[in-house]
Amino acid sequence: MKLLPRLAFASALALATVPASAVTSFTETFESGASGWLTGTSAAPTYNASGGIDDSGYISFTSTFASGASGPFGAPPLQILFRGNDAANASGDAFVGNWLTDGNQTFSVAVRHNYAETLNLYARFDAGAGRAASLAYDAQYAIDPDTWTTISFPLIDGNPPFLSYGAGNFNSVFSNIQNLQLGLYLPASTTFADLRFDIDNVAVSPVPEPALYSMFVVGGLVTMVAARRRRRTA
Repeated sequence: MKLLPRLAFASALALATVPASAVTSFTETFESGASGWLTGTSAAPTYNASGGIDDSGYISFTSTFASGASGPFGAPPLQILFRGNDAANASGDAFVGNWLTDGNQTFSVAVRHNYAETLNLYARFDAGAGRAASLAYDAQYAIDPDTWTTISFPLIDGNPPFLSYGAGNFNSVFSNIQNLQLGLYLPASTTFADLRFDIDNVAVSPVPEPALYSMFVVGGLVTMVAARRRRRTA
C-alpha cells in the first residue's frame, strides 16, 4: 500500500524534471491566419491576408488608451498588445521550449503603428514561475509611424536591452520559454485614439542578423585596435 504513493511521487518528479524541447529556427508569417496569437486583452486579433512585410498576411490590433486609465496590460507608458501564449497554442507552440539548445542567437519581428510619433518596441519572454526577460526602452528599437520596421536583437546573456530576468536568469528564462508578449512604450499623459499596432514575421534564428553581426565585428575590431594602442604606449 505504501508503494503506490512512492511511485506516484517518483512519476511526478520525473515529469517535473523533463527538459524543455528544443526550439528550432522558425518564422511566423501569418500566411493563413492569426495562428493562435491573441491581443493584449486575450481576444482574437484582426487578421489581414495581405499588406504585410512582403505583402503577406499579418495581424493587427486597434484600441484607444487614455492617460492614467487601465489598458490591455496596465496604463501608459507601457502597453502589451499581442500575446503568443503556450496555452493558446500560438504558432503551434513553435516558440515554446528551450531556445538555447540549437544556439538561437536572434529574435526579430516586423512591426508597424499609426501613431503620429516614433514609438519604441516592448518585448517580454516569459518562462513562468516569475522568470521573464523584458526588453528595455532603447532608441535602437524605435519604430517610425506608418511603415514596416523589422526589429532584431541578439539573445545574449548580459545584453544591455534586457531590463531583468525576474526571479530567474538568462539560462533559466531562455531554456524554457512559455509565452511571448509584444507591445509599445507609449508617452504618458496622452490619449491614443484608435492606436493600431501590426506585427508580422515573428522569428527566432540561430544565425545573427547581418546588421547585428556587423555590430559584433565592429565591436571586436574596436577592442583589438584599443588593445594594440595600449601595448604600443606601454
